[in-house]
Amino acid sequence: GPSARVPKPVPADAVLAARGLLPPLTMAMAAPMATGAAAVVLADLDFVRAHGLESQAVEIVGQSMVSDTAATFAGPSSTAPWRDLCGYDLAARAARDAFAQAGLQPGDVDVVEIHDAFASGEIAAYEALGLAPEGGAGK
Repeated sequence: GPSARVPKPVPADAVLAARGLLPPLTMAMAAPMATGAAAVVLADLDFVRAHGLESQAVEIVGQSMVSDTAATFAGPSSTAPWRDLCGYDLAARAARDAFAQAGLQPGDVDVVEIHDAFASGEIAAYEALGLAPEGGAGK
C-alpha cells in the first residue's frame, strides 16, 4: 500500500539484481528497517460469551514455546549448519508440540503468519513447521 515502507511491488529480477548482502542473499531479500507492533487479546470463554464476541473469537487449541539448549552453542549439530543458525530445529520442535496438543497436522492449517527478517529464514520456517517438504518451500 501507499503507506508501506516499500509501497510498490518489486519484480523478482530486481530482487535478484539488488546489491549483495551475503550470497546468495541480496539486500532486497532482507526486511527494511522499520518499526511495528502486534497484539493479541486473550480472554476466557465466559468473557467472550458475556460480551457477545463468539463470532470474532479464535480458539487456541495448541501452543508451544521452546528455547535454545546448551547443544545449540556447542557447534553445528547437523549436516546443515544453517539449521542451527536460523532456529530450524527449535521451530520444528515447537510445531510438533503444538500440533500434537491440537490433534492437528500441518495440512489442516488454512492461514499462517510467519515473520523473519530474511526471505531465506521465512522459507526455512515453512519447512520447519511442516508446511512444505524439506527442500520444497522455495518451489
